Amino acid sequence: MPKFEGGSDPETYITWELKVDKTFHVHDYSERKKVAMAALEFDGYALILWEQMLNEREEVGQGDVRSWAEIKRELRARFVPKHYCRGLFDKL
Repeated sequence: MPKFEGGSDPETYITWELKVDKTFHVHDYSERKKVAMAALEFDGYALILWEQMLNEREEVGQGDVRSWAEIKRELRARFVPKHYCRGLFDKL
């Protein structure tokens, strides 16, 4: 599993997500294990952001993150600007 530190480069996040997707595709992990495995690889800013996100969810009563899809949705919202996705789509 690759480490993810966060940062301002959307390409870094997208590359990390794709590598983790491939790892999960090879292994038959439960959603709970996927969440745990991905969270173990957070470091630096991404780790701080993850802990903050968990605390915010707890405060509003949302509970734990339950799926890899949920992690991806949250992280994409924070690390990949909307204009970046549109730009990639336009290039295709």
